Amino acid sequence: MKQHLIEIKDNEKLICSCVLYFVPLRSRNLAVIEEIKTTEGYRNKGFATHIVGLAVTKAKSLGADTVELCYNSKDVLAEKLYNKCGFVADGNIRAKYVINKVEIGRW
Repeated sequence: MKQHLIEIKDNEKLICSCVLYFVPLRSRNLAVIEEIKTTEGYRNKGFATHIVGLAVTKAKSLGADTVELCYNSKDVLAEKLYNKCGFVADGNIRAKYVINKVEIGRW
């Protein structure tokens, strides 16, 4: 498993970041997005959408088949954000973005 820190900065000030984990499995290459954070004062300006897009692009460049992330299914704003980014709900707190458009089974 390899970890990649993805950041958006304004000069040296951190605006938004996330961590992308790349996990080569026997059946597929999985990428997982965690710890999406936007600095207060920069929220609701599209930075989270952009950082998720950067993470998906990085996952594709690493050869990932699927990108997953977890969020609380009761968090309507998070669900709206991830749906806007192309993720679909897959269970109670999980969402995934299938890169190669081939479903590789369910967990």
